[in-house]
Amino acid sequence: MIPLPQTSLALLGPIGWPELLILGFLGLLIFGKRLPALGKGMGQFITNLKRGLKGHGDATDEAVAETPRLESKA
Repeated sequence: MIPLPQTSLALLGPIGWPELLILGFLGLLIFGKRLPALGKGMGQFITNLKRGLKGHGDATDEAVAETPRLESKA
């Protein structure tokens, strides 16, 4: 079994599985009713990000193709 790396917060020591479970449970209590809307918003964000990056990559490829090349005199 591969040991998991321990993360630590300043002056609090390492965070283990019990602490993560407690934080997850508290987060579920606080944000429980908003989780579906949060998930939908995250999905839309990722979709828009992928669309934006795809278009940006095409524009970058076109700009590189149009850039004149410098001839080196060696």
